Amino acid sequence: MEIWQFNDPEPLRPFLRVLENHAPHLVDSAGHLLRADPAPRRADLILLAQGSVDSSANVRQAVRILIFSPPVEEELAHFRRLVHWLPDWLPSVWYEHKSLRPLVAELISATDSPRNCRPLAVVLEYLLKRRLSSWRQEASLLSGSLQSSTRNHLLSRLINRLPFPLKPGLRRRLLETRGLSPGQICEILVAASRLSPMGTHRYWRRMISLHDLASPSIPSPSQSRIEPFCHKPEKDLRILSWGQRSLEEIAFLEKLISYQANELVQVFRLAKEVSQRTKRVVLTLHNASLGASSGWGVPSFGQQVPAETAATFFTQVNSLRQNFAASLSAPHRSSPRSNLHCPQQQIDNLFLLWGKRLLRPGLLQNIWALRVSLILNDLPLEECEPIFSEATELLEHADHQRLTRGKGLAITFVPPTTARQQVHETLLWYQKKKAGHARLLSLLWALIEAGEEWLRSERLESLVLPIIDKVFISSQRDQDLAYLPLFVQLVSRMDQAPLFLLIDDTPRAAHPSLQLAIDRWCQQLDFLGLGVYANQADSEEEPLETILTRNSRVNLFALRPLTQVHNPLSLDTLLAKRPQDFLSPAEYDSSWKDNLPFLYHGTQVAPFAGASKRAEQFSPALITSAGPMAFGIYYRHRLRQLALERLGFAREKSRADDSHSSLHHLWREYAQLANLL
Repeated sequence: MEIWQFNDPEPLRPFLRVLENHAPHLVDSAGHLLRADPAPRRADLILLAQGSVDSSANVRQAVRILIFSPPVEEELAHFRRLVHWLPDWLPSVWYEHKSLRPLVAELISATDSPRNCRPLAVVLEYLLKRRLSSWRQEASLLSGSLQSSTRNHLLSRLINRLPFPLKPGLRRRLLETRGLSPGQICEILVAASRLSPMGTHRYWRRMISLHDLASPSIPSPSQSRIEPFCHKPEKDLRILSWGQRSLEEIAFLEKLISYQANELVQVFRLAKEVSQRTKRVVLTLHNASLGASSGWGVPSFGQQVPAETAATFFTQVNSLRQNFAASLSAPHRSSPRSNLHCPQQQIDNLFLLWGKRLLRPGLLQNIWALRVSLILNDLPLEECEPIFSEATELLEHADHQRLTRGKGLAITFVPPTTARQQVHETLLWYQKKKAGHARLLSLLWALIEAGEEWLRSERLESLVLPIIDKVFISSQRDQDLAYLPLFVQLVSRMDQAPLFLLIDDTPRAAHPSLQLAIDRWCQQLDFLGLGVYANQADSEEEPLETILTRNSRVNLFALRPLTQVHNPLSLDTLLAKRPQDFLSPAEYDSSWKDNLPFLYHGTQVAPFAGASKRAEQFSPALITSAGPMAFGIYYRHRLRQLALERLGFAREKSRADDSHSSLHHLWREYAQLANLL
């Protein structure tokens, strides 16, 4: 078996305990069903199945686990019993439904092939509940396919029993697609009907890929990203289903996101006004993860640069970046057009510091989890050795001893496959960021130099360059002090230095971590905090006036994205109470997004936010009017769409009609390097 090798009662105890506490009348039936002696009885299964509609969610979950994911030794016999007892599960009048009788007969006859039992059990679960509210851990292993005639007959019966009409095109593709197992068919039907599974994201992604296979006319996951940085969004997105959330909760969430779009609007308007009035390029640093979303509202280069001069601007930027790249690769042959004064060693040191701050702690934990998993599964530890060679610059000598003893590292029990995947994803992220680090700096320098020249000559009204990154780790209070000053110093190596706006957020009313860090920085650097990040004397000043007054002496200002209101409410509370007055300038507190990694799932912000927690409470995926989608993809697209509309960019031409597509491609490259996607 894939889950348990033996008939071990230990994994059952939490679920049996739920029944003991909330549904004691089901305990005996559960015990009988999972024992071979005495033989399971139909009556036990029928009685236990009643718990699948119990008023308690815990009871419903326990019953589903006990029936469909039991740690029994004879799994094949268990599933065969489930399917053969199907008539006893159905309502007493089931036989009167002519479309159901052949289906039941087909299901029972299909169990003659042992490989069909598990997929057919999944079909059974779907028929009983008409949705996948709990997915089996072995879902990814469902591969057994029926004979063509049997499969088509079974599929036809399934389609006829659906409580919703199926589009003719989808019906035809399902019938014509060969090799689909019953389990896959169920997944596709659920995806096509836009119901809401509660499984883990791994199986959710599998469902999306199968939905893709059967429904090419419906946007695929990549297509449904809807190019969040295009000029005109392809369509308005609506949430049709999100986990087990009610329609009222979903409606309030959509209103909350709509109001949050004001944060993006205000941040860009402030940055644009500063750029216009100071004739300087403004670089907005959006600190992940709490301050990250405000970076999605900055218009593209094609929207900031006039169409009639777009080609000239692109040509100049492209020429400058090539000069900068050449001077970095061969510093002794510096280009006369380059105003850059920066050795390659400083660039390498900056990225190394970035990696040690953000990747090293997680990489150590992932390698330790892999070692623990290999030891517990009696597998050789040699496969950990190549990992050290891939990340030698990140790991120190003392780390080898820590990984041997596990000192200071939490013990987590994950399967070897999962542990390997975690290590692989961390290293892959590191390699991608390393490959793009110098490219981002070269492009930044080129944009800053060209932008400053165009601003002074009044060929450009303003230029705002957003970057999403974790430039300051707030959990370390005032200890993470080295990276941000080095980054600002490196980017400001040009003759024309940009003005930096650091956008972050906090649920604290006073003394947030960033303010403590700024107090330390301002002793030697030209940094200034505004609002909650300011010292007491400056806390009441308007951000715009303060920036305009002091920008000649200060090159970095830190501020919250929208308001100084202190009314920290969690998303749990907001969805439960749905206070309409919260969506007003007097009550809205932008820190409601704190500690919610699921918001960024599917975006480049996700690695900064950490692993999604409480997935059953806040599903990292949802069903939209464009199809299944990671939550972060919907979240980013909707915020950007609303922000651009409110900024007056809603009627821009599509990319196909864009007269300055070269700037669009430059923006796409920049957005990728700056973590804006």
